[in-house]
Amino acid sequence: MAVRLPPPLPPVGDTVASPPALPRSTEHEIVLIGAGLAHLLIVKWWGRQPLAAARLTLVSAFDKAAYAPMLPGVLAGQYDRDDFQIDLDRLCKKCGVRLVVDRVIRLTPRDRIVGLSHLPDIPFDVASINLGSVPAGEALWQGRRVVVAIKPMANFVERLETRLAELFAQRLTGGAQPILRFSVVGGGVAGGELALCLEQRLHERQWPAEVTLYEAGPTILPGFPPEFRQQVRQLLTKRGITVQTERRIEECEDADGIWLVDSNGEAFATDLALWAIGARPPAVLAGFDLPKYKNGFLTVDDSLSCCADPPVFAVGDVAEGKSWKVPRSAAASVQMAPLLWANLRAAVQGNALRAYRPRASQLQCLNLGDGTAAWSWGRFSGLSQLAWKFKNLADRRFVARLQWPHRQSASSSRRVLASDAGGCRFFGIPGMTGDTFIGRENQLFGLVPTDAAVGDGKTIRQFGRRGTQRLISGHEIAFEHQADDLVVPLQALVETGIPDNVLLTVILIGIRVAAIDHQPGRQLALPQFLNGFRDAWGVVIGA
Repeated sequence: MAVRLPPPLPPVGDTVASPPALPRSTEHEIVLIGAGLAHLLIVKWWGRQPLAAARLTLVSAFDKAAYAPMLPGVLAGQYDRDDFQIDLDRLCKKCGVRLVVDRVIRLTPRDRIVGLSHLPDIPFDVASINLGSVPAGEALWQGRRVVVAIKPMANFVERLETRLAELFAQRLTGGAQPILRFSVVGGGVAGGELALCLEQRLHERQWPAEVTLYEAGPTILPGFPPEFRQQVRQLLTKRGITVQTERRIEECEDADGIWLVDSNGEAFATDLALWAIGARPPAVLAGFDLPKYKNGFLTVDDSLSCCADPPVFAVGDVAEGKSWKVPRSAAASVQMAPLLWANLRAAVQGNALRAYRPRASQLQCLNLGDGTAAWSWGRFSGLSQLAWKFKNLADRRFVARLQWPHRQSASSSRRVLASDAGGCRFFGIPGMTGDTFIGRENQLFGLVPTDAAVGDGKTIRQFGRRGTQRLISGHEIAFEHQADDLVVPLQALVETGIPDNVLLTVILIGIRVAAIDHQPGRQLALPQFLNGFRDAWGVVIGA
C-alpha cells in the first residue's frame, strides 16, 4: 500500500517535533529514490525474484511515472495520456514493493537515512538514485505560466492542457492573436520531436498557428551525424517550422504581449513556450552527502556506485561516470538497469560488483509526428515509416510490461501465487520458475493463451480433455498465425530474435509458423501427434 502525505502541517510558529524515523526491520532495507525507468524495471524484476530477508522501497514525488519517449506522441495525438503513464501504486502492489509518495530532501550515508519532506525518515542498507535531470534555466520556467517545461513529465500533460485551455478561451473571446505563436526552446532530441509533433497536431486540427524552434548552438541536434541533422533541418523547413539557431533564450517579458528575449537582447513574440533546453541536476542533490562533479551531477565508478559504505548507486541522468560518458536519455537509463539489478543483489549478499560497459553506439529514433521517424545508428541514418512502426512497437511493449493488469489465462492449469513480502504476485505454472512466462507469440492467434507449459522442456501428462486440446511443452510451443497476422510474431522477433541495430533493414511481409513436435510418440493427445507427424514433412516457415 502506498504511503501518502499526512494532513497539512500546523501553522508557522507552532512547535512541531521532528517525525521519528521508521523503525528498522531485521530485513535488509533497499531504497530506490526516484521513479526513473531503471528503478521501474528493478521493481518489476523484484516481483519475479525478490531477495530473501530484504525489503524494497520506492520513493517518488508522484504516484505516476511517465515514459519519456512517448511524450511527443501525446502532443501529436498518437497516444492517449494513459498510454505513456505508469501507475506506481498498482505496479508496486503487484510486485511486493513499498511505495512512499513524498519528496526526498536529503540523503545521509553516515546515518543511513533518507530524509523526506513530510513523512518520517527512511532507514536504508542499500540505496539507489534515479531522479532524472531538470531543464536548464529553472528560474525562468518556474516563474512563468507561459513557459511550460517538459519536466517533471509526470504532470506535463496537465500543465500544458491548462495553458492551452487559457489560450483558446482568450481566442474565443477575441483577446488573443488570430494566429497563435508557439515556441519550442531547445534544439536537441526532445525539442525537435516536440516541435514536429506539435506542428502535426495543429495541422490536423486546422488551428491557425506557427511554430518556432530556438537553439542556443550553431546547429540543431548536436552530437548527431551532419547528414542526419541536415535531413531533420530540411523536414522542419518543409513542415513550416522556423528554426532559429544561436539564440540563447535568457528572459521572458510580459509587456504589451509576451516576449522571449535572447542573450543579445532581441525579443520574439510568443503565446506559449515549451521549454526543453539542456540538462541540469535537480536541486535536491545539494542535500545528498555524496561526491559530485563541478556541474552538480553525482560521481559514479564503473559499478555505478557513488558510495561504498553503505552502498549507494546512481543511474540515469543524475549519474556521470569517471571513465565513461553516455547521453542523458531514457535509453541509457534502461541499459543501466540490468547491471544495477545485479549490483543491488550483490551488495545485499556481499558479493563482488560488476562493471558497466556502455554501448559504443545505439539506435536512436525521433518521432516526426506524421507516422514516420528519423533514425540514426552510427554513420547510418534515414527517414521511414518502418522506423516509426518499430519505435511505436518497442515503446508500447516496454510500457505494457509496467502497466497492470497484464493479460492472463483463465485456464485451470495456471495458478496465482502470492509471496510473503505482501502483494507480490506472479502467474506460475507447475514446473515453471517465476521468470518463465508464455508470451503472446506462443498463443493461438495471439489471443487465446495456451493451457499448459513447463520450464524443463518435457510434456505435461494431463489425461483430461486431450481430445480437444494440444498440450506441448513451453519451450517447444510455436507460432500459429496466418500470413497477414503480422503484429504478434513481429513483437516476438523484435524482442528475442532480431537485434534492434539491424531491425530497420528488415521488411517482414508475413509469417506463418506451425506447431513443431520433436517427440510425437510421447504426446498423449492424438491431435498433437498428427500435427507433429505432418510438420515433420512440411514447410515450417513461409510467407
